[in-house]
Amino acid sequence: MAVPSTTLATQSPELSSFFVATYDQIAANFIGPQVFPVINVAKQSGTFGKIELEDLLKHTGVIARSPGAGYWRDNFQFTKDTYATEDYGVEEIIDDRESEMYMDYLDAMEIGTARAANKILTASEMRVAAMFDSIVYTNASMVQAKGNGAWSTAGGTPVTDVNGAVQKVYDATGVWPNAIIMNRKAFRATRLNPQVTGAIEAAGAGFARRQSDVTTDQLSAVFDLPYVLVAGGSKNTAGPGSAASISQIWGPHAIVARIAESGDMREPCVGRQFHWGQDGSVFEGRVETYRSEENRSEIIRVRHDVDEKQLYLQMACMILDVIS
Repeated sequence: MAVPSTTLATQSPELSSFFVATYDQIAANFIGPQVFPVINVAKQSGTFGKIELEDLLKHTGVIARSPGAGYWRDNFQFTKDTYATEDYGVEEIIDDRESEMYMDYLDAMEIGTARAANKILTASEMRVAAMFDSIVYTNASMVQAKGNGAWSTAGGTPVTDVNGAVQKVYDATGVWPNAIIMNRKAFRATRLNPQVTGAIEAAGAGFARRQSDVTTDQLSAVFDLPYVLVAGGSKNTAGPGSAASISQIWGPHAIVARIAESGDMREPCVGRQFHWGQDGSVFEGRVETYRSEENRSEIIRVRHDVDEKQLYLQMACMILDVIS
């Protein structure tokens, strides 16, 4: 029997509505779209101009105009950079018989949609995080050792370490960073560090008796950085049939960075994500279904077309091993 072509796949409004309603819950632990904000592009691949780092703060020093003369004119040197989005997707098989057997307990189509969506969002998060992994982070001048110990210990100095990383980014770029990135384990440990709780108490914000007393807003004030991005996403690196091997997607390092606050490509930042939607893609995930009679199953597909791109490596400083 011939297998129907997957080109017969159609968008599923019902499952898409379910996915939209549950997206915030699924994506709550993912920070990739904040670290590398998404920009929509009209072509699957292309070239864009990137301002040379040394031109970002270039200033002549003389801008006064003499009578009859023109004003001083500035220009920027651009380098060419490229992007090329990739089509990422996951399919879930919903067997007719199993769907009928368990219909009293769960909606198999909705469960399949949530599973597929979680997989593509996890994969996207992993690609962004991998660009800051100490093994592949190639900009050695922007890697910094922690001070007197892990931030989970009484001797750890997160405030001092972050101040050093902030200065390192500024010295390299002339731009102040605006964010600190850490995984949830590091966040939970940092909230009890004496240097952090002491700074909160000194500022008159109360006494941090418990972890829950220290919020991201308070850490933002302590570190003097507008954004505290806490990544809670996990991954299972074990192969099929093996015992689970769970770890956090973002490693044991903290990253001080300049992240984009607008869609303006001229804004200096550590990176962006390019999304191409002309083929029907939605960044959060387009939900499609098609029928496979050979397997007596409904197939759910969730896909998106993206490229994660680091732009200015010097706009991020990695503080190594802030937790064990």
